[in-house]
Amino acid sequence: MSDIETALSFVEDYLSKVNGSCKFIKTASPDVFCTSLPNHWRSNKSLPNPFMVLVLAPVEDGTRVTVSAGNEENCAADVKNNVTEIHQQVAKFSDLRFVGKSGRGKNFNLTITIHREGSHEVAIASSIIKVTVDGPRDSRNANKFSHPFDFRKRPMGIYPSIASMNLPSSSNTNLFDLHTAKRPKLDIPMQQPINPLIQSPLEMFQYPILPFISPMSNQFRLILAYYQTILQKASSISETNEKAINHVDEKKVWRPFS
Repeated sequence: MSDIETALSFVEDYLSKVNGSCKFIKTASPDVFCTSLPNHWRSNKSLPNPFMVLVLAPVEDGTRVTVSAGNEENCAADVKNNVTEIHQQVAKFSDLRFVGKSGRGKNFNLTITIHREGSHEVAIASSIIKVTVDGPRDSRNANKFSHPFDFRKRPMGIYPSIASMNLPSSSNTNLFDLHTAKRPKLDIPMQQPINPLIQSPLEMFQYPILPFISPMSNQFRLILAYYQTILQKASSISETNEKAINHVDEKKVWRPFS
């Protein structure tokens, strides 16, 4: 069996063991492949999977393989555990770590060097990984809120959508008529209060809250109207009781010597 057939048989055996768990990508050298790396990674952090180099051309076992990284801003980035040896056409880096930073918005180019006896083979994988101090993180514009009344971070989906309310069509020009200063009442069902002194805040508005008004303004108006209604009902009940006490009809009592 020739050296090429032996090398290919080793490659086939290795790929059958991997069984699709590793994804190999091409390099600038046609007979050198390497496993894919994360698009963005934190500096000096272990990779999720060991980095491996697969060589199709015949290479003697024990041949040294090195990995280096760099770009136009950092031409020689610090890389830890970047030296290993080939065994049956595969070079495995158990704990490859990128310490140097690639720069803001920049990616590293990976250089794989196979130190053959008497010659070196170089394979380059372009723009393979981005390395920063913090690594990948969530977007700053992510809509998250930790408290139900934290309206500054509340997503718009929490509020009733305009489409779910029976608003007039856009052809109706009287929706915000400055002369009449009236808006159509929204068709929102109201619940009957259990206690007459406690009333739903929505019933106290001639026009219920709209989704395009500030949430804090809506909340303040609801609370203010709620307490105003309770005070008005309490005062009206007290006035009614006083009138009933002051205007009690005096019953006529028969007195013989009047």
